Amino acid sequence: NEAKKVGGLHAASGTLGAGAGPSVRLALLGVVYRSAGLPEDYAKAGFVMWLKSVGIYADVVGVLKSAGKDLNKEVNYLYVSDPLAQALLKAKPEFASDAKEVKSLIKAQFPQRPDVTDVEMHQAINDALSKSGKMPCTLIVLDEVQQYIGENADRGYAVQEVTESCSNH
Repeated sequence: NEAKKVGGLHAASGTLGAGAGPSVRLALLGVVYRSAGLPEDYAKAGFVMWLKSVGIYADVVGVLKSAGKDLNKEVNYLYVSDPLAQALLKAKPEFASDAKEVKSLIKAQFPQRPDVTDVEMHQAINDALSKSGKMPCTLIVLDEVQQYIGENADRGYAVQEVTESCSNH
């Protein structure tokens, strides 16, 4: 009943060691992104969420599909994909003057990051999961956390901080 009031239910599960290097926050975001059907990478997921937020996701997907390409594959080459840059220009011509500028703007707006802050992590989770301004009741299950931490006390502390931050948010 509570879930109906706040935007439904959502569950995410995975292992922290699956990606994002030493950043616990980015590893957690990868699990959340995957559960929401987004790329696991922070920059790539941010780009896809931006396409949706400005209302051109379907247009970009359509242009790529008509060219025999797939957004999920092209986003893997986010900074260098000519088909993706051309699709973005067709969907939003005022975005840039040419494909080279599109790539430059994408790289500037969605850079690779070694880590994010707690505030950025919470915003990214909200961006990925909320619908119509409502955040669903969310359960995140992380497997093999003990193996991820290993003998690394700093990593153990980082996992504890992220867990507390998410629990209190």
